[in-house]
Amino acid sequence: MPDHMKEMGVLHISLTPKAIALLSAFNAGMIPEVEEGYDDAQFQAFWNDFEARLTKQGLKIVEDPGPMLDQQRKQRTEEHIKYLKLVLCALFGSLLTSFLSYLFSLL
Repeated sequence: MPDHMKEMGVLHISLTPKAIALLSAFNAGMIPEVEEGYDDAQFQAFWNDFEARLTKQGLKIVEDPGPMLDQQRKQRTEEHIKYLKLVLCALFGSLLTSFLSYLFSLL
């Protein structure tokens, strides 16, 4: 945590999508209070089904987007290098063509 945030007493908490959904279900009154605390069995059943459907559709809840963003950055870098090579080849080709044209004009 940056020093300026520590000095200000700021607490940064990162919640997973499941934790956010659980809090929302609790706030909506969907998780009943029982003697032992709260009964979240129905929420857990919902969440398991929800995650299974996301996976089946090819979607994934990303709790830590860092690796995904790193992979995207790597792919973009590779694409940029590919296009840079093409531009450099085109530039070199045009310079070579100009140079050869100049040489032939001298003959």
